[in-house]
Parts: sequence; C-alpha cells; structure tokens
Amino acid sequence: MPGRPSKLDEVTRRRLIAGVERGLTLTLACQAVGCSTDTMERARNRDAGFAAALREAQGRRADRWLQLVEAGAPKNWLAAAWLLERCHPHEFGRHLVQDRPAAAYDEDTLRALAAERGLDPDEFVAAVARVQHAQAAKDAGADKRAGAPRPIARVV
Repeated sequence: MPGRPSKLDEVTRRRLIAGVERGLTLTLACQAVGCSTDTMERARNRDAGFAAALREAQGRRADRWLQLVEAGAPKNWLAAAWLLERCHPHEFGRHLVQDRPAAAYDEDTLRALAAERGLDPDEFVAAVARVQHAQAAKDAGADKRAGAPRPIARVV
C-alpha cells in the first residue's frame, strides 16, 4: 500500500524551482509553495533530476544577479568593489582579525624593524608606544563600559 501523495507534485516542484531562480532561499521557496524543507530534501535526495533542476536554478539566479552588478560597475564603483571582494577575497576581501593577541616586540626588535624600513628608530619606537598606550586605554574603557548602562548625555 503506497503512502500518501507527496506535497511536491510536478506543478509544485516547478513553482519551487521558479521561486529559487527568482531569488528565494530554499526555505522561503518551500514556504511559498506550502511544503516543509524536509519534504523538499527527501524529494531532492530521491530524484536526481529535481536536485539538478534546483542547482541549475540557483546558478541561473547567481548569473543574473552577477550580470546586474557587472552592468552597474561602470556607473558605481561600489558594484565593482563588491565584485572584487566576492570573486577575489584573498586579494580584495576584508581581512578582519578578531581576538588575536597583540604581538609583543622588545625595543631592539622595533629598532631593527625601523632600520629595515628606513625609518627613524626613535620615532618608530615612540609611535608604537603611543599606539599601544591608546589601545590599552581603549580596552580598559571598553571593559568598564561593558557592564554599565551608557549615559544619555554628558554633563559639562
């Protein structure tokens, strides 16, 4: 005795694929056609043609969006910058370092680094000390403010 019919009949599958191609995530496309993501996953795992159709829809969507960004790049430098960040993240992406311990250099190492770069060693050591002092003050202020509510206005 076969189970109940799937909510993903051929018409619903075509609507789901069209939604993905328009830009919906798989989750939103499933919501739009009235099926669960589990149902879609089961259908995708059982039917290689359906899985391929979903991948192709995602590819067509990405291609269409990329064409729009490329078309805007000559008029808007942000579009070009966005493309470079996404297509070449190692060269043009944001390289944010979080929770990385600060490198500790002794004065001799700092002087050697300055000399290698043709900088005045005394000025370089003083500049590094100012930066370290400012960072320490910023970190200390952040620690103090973390638990306290922020004031609405500062009284002068």
